[in-house]
Amino acid sequence: MISQIPAGGLLALAIALVGADAAWAAALGAFQTLSHARAQDLVEAGRRRAPLVRSLLEDRGHTVAICQSWRLFAQVLAATCMTLAMVGFGLTWWVALLVSLLVLGALLLIFATFVGMRVGHYRPEATALWLSKMVNFGLKISVLSRPVEWIVQKIAPLGPVDEAASRAEIAEDFREMVDEMGQEENLAFEDEDRQIVRSALELGTTLVREIIVPRTDMVAVETTTLAREAFEVFIQSGFSRIPVLGEDADDVRGMLYLKDLISRCFSRPELMDHPVPEMMREAFFVPEVMLADDLMRQMQVDAPHIAVVVDEWGGTVGLVTIEDILEELVGEVTDEHDRAEQEPEQLSANTWLVPARLGLDDLAELVGLEITDDEVDTAGGLLAKALGKVPLLGSHAQTKGLEISVKEVAGRRRQMDTLLVERLDTETDEE
Repeated sequence: MISQIPAGGLLALAIALVGADAAWAAALGAFQTLSHARAQDLVEAGRRRAPLVRSLLEDRGHTVAICQSWRLFAQVLAATCMTLAMVGFGLTWWVALLVSLLVLGALLLIFATFVGMRVGHYRPEATALWLSKMVNFGLKISVLSRPVEWIVQKIAPLGPVDEAASRAEIAEDFREMVDEMGQEENLAFEDEDRQIVRSALELGTTLVREIIVPRTDMVAVETTTLAREAFEVFIQSGFSRIPVLGEDADDVRGMLYLKDLISRCFSRPELMDHPVPEMMREAFFVPEVMLADDLMRQMQVDAPHIAVVVDEWGGTVGLVTIEDILEELVGEVTDEHDRAEQEPEQLSANTWLVPARLGLDDLAELVGLEITDDEVDTAGGLLAKALGKVPLLGSHAQTKGLEISVKEVAGRRRQMDTLLVERLDTETDEE
């Protein structure tokens, strides 16, 4: 019986169990931190016990649970031994319990949590190799620790690693490999190449809502819009696909394609005066929490290349196209017609060309007027507010004593880039 062991022996056993807890804590930290890629590197390097480490990582969740179970077992047994040792030294039960809790708590905190876990986290490869046999032995006799493991699962359930977590872990492993390849002098792996690969991996954790054209920037037509009017919207916006709305932006009835409009109206000119719902296609809806790479695969196989993104209540969040996803990989593509944002240019005494992102304070100083607005910060925002919709090429409005029109648009999304600003003789405000 454990109570028949001398007090000194019980104390030594308690200290040994603290050491065992520290070892299991180090193993826990190592197998929580070590990646599959690093484990494979150890195998390829011919390190002894590396295959065992790799096999233990194949079911990381169960391995971690076993480490936690044996830690708890060692802590409970150490507390029991320490308390009995204190009683053996002549202390009363309650004093013995208090002393053992204080002393044992300090020892476990210092040697297990601070030292053991930190060693495992900061030196996962060496620690995993060193303690792999101990962990494997713990797994083999885990049937004896099933009650403790059950308690651990109830306190901090691990469960099976879900698909998203698994994909994130694999992506992280690949990112580590890509970064290491970029650091090798004998590999022709440029920074741009490495960034593209990393972007491709990050698509596995990128949500659709992170890459959308928000609903406030959507260019759309209504169900009452005639085909000839839709042509003007296509020409002004530069887009080839636009949504068709019913009552509001949350009521997307379909998607209108420029090529469909041209084909139908060319063969039947009388359709120019017909409403666009006769020529629209069914809209494709996706949830905002869908993963970007899942959507790209779906679009590549059988889905349209433009989708309406909705929230959990069915409200429209924005639009996303396959081009938006590709831009996440390679960045925004520019061509010979794109140019750097220009500085404001005065054309005459009262007329200027300004970038759409010019701040209101700079605009006010430029035109010599007092311009303040609590809702917008830029010249482009001022025009959008005056119009009450997304400005297109040629859109114009009068506000704050100025007439502002869109002179140039840029980028694949055809956003306003350059504005023509004219100071009026009399101030008007059509907000």
